Amino acid sequence: TPMRYARLASPPPLRIDETEVRLGAPALLSLKPQLPPPVLPNRTLRRLAAPTMLLVGEHEAIFPPRAVLGRARRTLPNLVHAEIVSMAGHNLSYEQPELVNARILDFVMLD
Repeated sequence: TPMRYARLASPPPLRIDETEVRLGAPALLSLKPQLPPPVLPNRTLRRLAAPTMLLVGEHEAIFPPRAVLGRARRTLPNLVHAEIVSMAGHNLSYEQPELVNARILDFVMLD
């Protein structure tokens, strides 16, 4: 159910906005997300040549944040920025929108 997914994506101490869950439920249900999501093999990640930024929430419940950053640093050849975002879970852009937007703008403005 959408609330079950929201609890997984935003574990305590993060709060869940039930209105946002209700409004986003139709989109979530139409996507039929895979839980857990598939993991790309290292050989695929090593072929990514484009500049890459990785933001992961400190309360990410699907993959351990420190392990995610470590794997990214070992496998992504053009990793420009990697960061664990505090007070965020899986839904970074909802939980820390100002910080996420600032990081994205900084990233796309790189020469």
